[in-house]
Amino acid sequence: KKKVSSSVVIYPWPDPEVLKYDNDFLDDLCVNIKEKLSSIPKTEQFSKDNSGHIALLITEIISLCAPIQLSEIESALNSLGINISTKIINRSIYLLQKVGFIDVLSYSSNKYYFPLKERKWVKFGKTKDNKLIDNQQLKMKVRQSFVTLTDPLSKRRITALRQIIAKKEMAEEIN
Repeated sequence: KKKVSSSVVIYPWPDPEVLKYDNDFLDDLCVNIKEKLSSIPKTEQFSKDNSGHIALLITEIISLCAPIQLSEIESALNSLGINISTKIINRSIYLLQKVGFIDVLSYSSNKYYFPLKERKWVKFGKTKDNKLIDNQQLKMKVRQSFVTLTDPLSKRRITALRQIIAKKEMAEEIN
């Protein structure tokens, strides 16, 4: 409320003894939510000081590089000039799992993170030589970087990827 006075609205708490909640309160609450949502910009300049932006960037990194390990997420962030602690990254990952954006697969002694939904969270700008960054092309380059290798870690990652694909297919069948 200190930052934006309209961020907090107050309504009477429903009485657990009464089965029905006043529809006028609910209607007013819906109006307030719609007004708040309409005032939020659809896009926003990235800020590395905004924890929400960092969380969505982590989601995008996971989406582009899945299956990906924590140390690789840290490396990706560092390569983008974002140096944050493992604790903050873990906190973001925990929240992203809780809201259903990502999940984790434990395989062998590794944990691999992957997106639950294929959605573009971050719109990248252009490279230094003024070329647009193509997410799909980037994703394919990452995938090719380990699919063609035969070392134990790459084989493990490929097996983890197959398990993730199977897990997603099972989830789709259930839904």
